[in-house]
Amino acid sequence: MVRRPTSITVIAVLQLVLGMLGVFSGVASLIPRSAAAEARRAEWRATHPTPVPTPIQQAKSALSTVIALVTGYYLLSGKNWSRILCVAWQSLELFYGFTVWGVIRWSVIPALLMYGVIAYFLFRPRANAFFAEGGVGLDEESRPSMRRL
Repeated sequence: MVRRPTSITVIAVLQLVLGMLGVFSGVASLIPRSAAAEARRAEWRATHPTPVPTPIQQAKSALSTVIALVTGYYLLSGKNWSRILCVAWQSLELFYGFTVWGVIRWSVIPALLMYGVIAYFLFRPRANAFFAEGGVGLDEESRPSMRRL
């Protein structure tokens, strides 16, 4: 069996961390805000209009959180569909960023670079071998054995 490449572990943990941040952000949005915080939020919305209604943004955020948690967990498990879902969802997120904010928006550039790095590492030959095996494997030397004890 093929060992899980370190790059896959890093990407999976990153996905899990981003998913947990999404959960915390969602919970924090339920906490009532002070009047000053609401005023700052209203001012931000007035100076930074978006063509996407707030409920759609919230639904996309919730779906992104769920997908990040699911792909992170199943990337660690070695499920091939999880890497395809991860790259496909990030493609949709980039498309959303380009269409809503435009290419001029500087925040899209790091997201594009991150997408390229993640896609590269998820489809390298070692990653392909790991996902072809269907999961976490250990080399013969690293497998626990009673004979070696």
